[in-house]
Amino acid sequence: MKTSAVVRLLDAALRPSEPTASAKEISRLMEALTPEALGLKVPHRGARAAAGSSASAPSEVLTHTIYEGRELELVIFFFPPGASLPLHDHPGMTVYSKVLYGSLALLAYDWEEPVTRQELEGASEK
Repeated sequence: MKTSAVVRLLDAALRPSEPTASAKEISRLMEALTPEALGLKVPHRGARAAAGSSASAPSEVLTHTIYEGRELELVIFFFPPGASLPLHDHPGMTVYSKVLYGSLALLAYDWEEPVTRQELEGASEK
Protein backbone atom coordinates (compact mmCIF):
# COMPACT_ATOMS: atom_id res chain seq x y z
CA MET A 1 0.00 0.00 0.00
CA LYS A 2 1.33 3.43 -0.95
CA THR A 3 1.75 5.85 1.97
CA SER A 4 0.03 9.19 1.41
CA ALA A 5 1.99 12.43 1.21
CA VAL A 6 0.18 13.72 4.29
CA VAL A 7 1.08 10.63 6.35
CA ARG A 8 4.74 10.91 5.29
CA LEU A 9 4.73 14.59 6.27
CA LEU A 10 3.19 13.90 9.69
CA ASP A 11 5.61 11.00 10.30
CA ALA A 12 8.59 13.25 9.54
CA ALA A 13 7.26 16.08 11.70
CA LEU A 14 6.53 13.85 14.70
CA ARG A 15 9.67 11.69 14.49
CA PRO A 16 12.24 12.59 17.16
CA SER A 17 15.40 13.52 15.27
CA GLU A 18 18.08 16.16 14.93
CA PRO A 19 16.22 19.46 14.28
CA THR A 20 18.18 20.46 11.16
CA ALA A 21 17.69 17.06 9.49
CA SER A 22 14.02 17.07 10.43
CA ALA A 23 13.53 20.59 9.03
CA LYS A 24 15.17 19.60 5.73
CA GLU A 25 12.96 16.52 5.40
CA ILE A 26 9.79 18.43 6.29
CA SER A 27 10.69 21.14 3.74
CA ARG A 28 11.28 18.47 1.07
CA LEU A 29 7.95 16.78 1.82
CA MET A 30 6.11 20.13 1.88
CA GLU A 31 7.58 20.96 -1.53
CA ALA A 32 6.16 17.72 -2.94
CA LEU A 33 2.69 18.23 -1.38
CA THR A 34 -0.08 18.81 -3.95
CA PRO A 35 -3.72 19.89 -3.72
CA GLU A 36 -4.69 16.39 -4.90
CA ALA A 37 -2.79 14.81 -1.97
CA LEU A 38 -5.04 16.82 0.34
CA GLY A 39 -8.22 15.91 -1.54
CA LEU A 40 -8.54 19.37 -3.10
CA LYS A 41 -9.57 20.09 -6.66
CA VAL A 42 -7.96 23.22 -8.08
CA PRO A 43 -10.62 25.36 -9.77
CA HIS A 44 -9.78 26.29 -13.34
CA ARG A 45 -8.61 29.86 -13.95
CA GLY A 46 -11.97 31.14 -15.30
CA ALA A 47 -13.88 29.79 -12.30
CA ARG A 48 -11.45 31.51 -9.87
CA ALA A 49 -11.78 34.83 -11.70
CA ALA A 50 -15.58 34.57 -11.71
CA ALA A 51 -15.68 33.63 -8.02
CA GLY A 52 -13.42 36.56 -7.15
CA SER A 53 -15.78 39.05 -8.77
CA SER A 54 -18.97 37.57 -7.38
CA ALA A 55 -20.80 39.32 -4.55
CA SER A 56 -21.38 35.90 -2.98
CA ALA A 57 -17.69 34.91 -3.03
CA PRO A 58 -16.24 34.36 0.47
CA SER A 59 -14.23 37.31 1.78
CA GLU A 60 -12.87 35.75 4.94
CA VAL A 61 -10.02 33.32 5.38
CA LEU A 62 -11.32 29.80 5.94
CA THR A 63 -9.38 26.98 7.60
CA HIS A 64 -9.58 23.21 7.68
CA THR A 65 -7.61 21.22 10.27
CA ILE A 66 -6.04 18.05 8.85
CA TYR A 67 -4.28 17.00 12.07
CA GLU A 68 -4.12 18.42 15.58
CA GLY A 69 -1.86 17.03 18.27
CA ARG A 70 0.17 18.18 21.25
CA GLU A 71 3.30 18.94 19.23
CA LEU A 72 1.92 19.62 15.77
CA GLU A 73 -1.01 21.09 13.90
CA LEU A 74 -1.55 20.76 10.14
CA VAL A 75 -4.05 23.28 8.82
CA ILE A 76 -5.13 24.31 5.33
CA PHE A 77 -5.89 28.01 4.92
CA PHE A 78 -8.16 29.16 2.08
CA PHE A 79 -7.46 32.79 1.19
CA PRO A 80 -9.97 34.39 -1.18
CA PRO A 81 -8.62 37.18 -3.41
CA GLY A 82 -7.74 40.26 -1.35
CA ALA A 83 -8.02 38.50 2.04
CA SER A 84 -5.45 39.09 4.78
CA LEU A 85 -4.57 38.06 8.31
CA PRO A 86 -3.76 40.56 11.05
CA LEU A 87 -0.16 40.92 12.18
CA HIS A 88 0.51 38.07 14.60
CA ASP A 89 3.29 35.99 16.10
CA HIS A 90 3.99 32.29 16.61
CA PRO A 91 6.18 32.36 19.75
CA GLY A 92 8.21 29.23 20.28
CA MET A 93 6.90 27.64 17.07
CA THR A 94 8.29 26.73 13.70
CA VAL A 95 5.85 27.40 10.88
CA TYR A 96 6.06 25.78 7.44
CA SER A 97 3.90 27.21 4.67
CA LYS A 98 3.14 26.21 1.11
CA VAL A 99 0.90 27.87 -1.46
CA LEU A 100 -0.94 25.05 -3.24
CA TYR A 101 -2.40 27.26 -5.97
CA GLY A 102 -2.75 30.96 -6.63
CA SER A 103 -0.36 33.43 -5.03
CA LEU A 104 0.16 34.94 -1.62
CA ALA A 105 2.17 37.91 -0.37
CA LEU A 106 3.90 37.48 2.99
CA LEU A 107 5.44 40.11 5.23
CA ALA A 108 7.68 38.78 7.99
CA TYR A 109 9.39 40.71 10.77
CA ASP A 110 12.18 39.85 13.18
CA TRP A 111 12.53 41.22 16.69
CA GLU A 112 15.22 43.89 16.93
CA GLU A 113 16.24 42.36 20.25
CA PRO A 114 15.63 38.64 20.79
CA VAL A 115 12.75 37.80 23.10
CA THR A 116 13.62 35.75 26.19
CA ARG A 117 11.93 32.44 27.04
CA GLN A 118 10.41 34.14 30.11
CA GLU A 119 8.88 36.89 27.95
CA LEU A 120 7.46 34.30 25.56
CA GLU A 121 5.90 32.30 28.40
CA GLY A 122 4.45 35.47 29.92
CA ALA A 123 2.90 36.47 26.60
CA SER A 124 1.26 33.06 26.13
CA GLU A 125 -0.40 33.28 29.54
CA LYS A 126 -2.23 36.51 28.71
